[in-house]
Amino acid sequence: MSKNTVFLGAVLAFATVFSSCGDSKKSGNEQTKEASVVEAPAEPVAEVVDAICVYDGLSLRKEPKRQGKWVSSISLGEKVTFLGDTVKEGKVTYGKVKLSDGKEGWVSDYGIVTNAKAGAVMKESPVYRRPDMLTVTQTKFNMADLVAVGEEKDGWVSVVGKKRTKKGWLRAEDITTDSKEVTAAVLLSKELGSLDGNIDLEKAQAFLENTPFKESMFVKALKEMVEQASSEERSDIEEGQEDDFEGEGEADSDQEEGATE
Repeated sequence: MSKNTVFLGAVLAFATVFSSCGDSKKSGNEQTKEASVVEAPAEPVAEVVDAICVYDGLSLRKEPKRQGKWVSSISLGEKVTFLGDTVKEGKVTYGKVKLSDGKEGWVSDYGIVTNAKAGAVMKESPVYRRPDMLTVTQTKFNMADLVAVGEEKDGWVSVVGKKRTKKGWLRAEDITTDSKEVTAAVLLSKELGSLDGNIDLEKAQAFLENTPFKESMFVKALKEMVEQASSEERSDIEEGQEDDFEGEGEADSDQEEGATE
């Protein structure tokens, strides 16, 4: 073997080793570079949920502040979409919502109940502190009262009433979430207040004549109350007339006796 052949072999071997070292170094650098890249944590996604308005005429504003430009008003029992964003302005927390017509804006979170659906109380019902019969309170909801229905558990539902003045648990069998019944109840309560037995007969009769929800359980209950109240009123009038008649008869009798004497 010649010296040239030996020299050439040595050069090739050295080149192979150097190339391997270079690849190894490059691979190591790439791994180090990849390891140094840390993914930024994903920003939390705002939770979009249904919400129910519990304050009639709640203002929707363009900016989250009391002086924000007025956009629209929201009715008692109306369903809106809570977009998940909140802003605290002074003592008031505002939540961003979307109405059924697409309008968006900010409302006081006091006026809405999130993760809820609209319901109406079907009869006078006591409020419970917890879903347990032993926790009954003196507070009651009247027939046709609107409630925002939240958690459901073992035949019970958590509720929040109009203006948040009442809240607690009711038996699920005492409320309805049927949309037509809820609408009828809200319209009725706006016109007459709660069906607690004290109703304005004139207003009630006008409501019965004009309501499109004549088959509603609440409208039928109102009709029965009106008929009963009208019947009692007629009885009182008849009794008064009888008393007047008897009084007149006694007066005539006294006059006759006086004339005889």
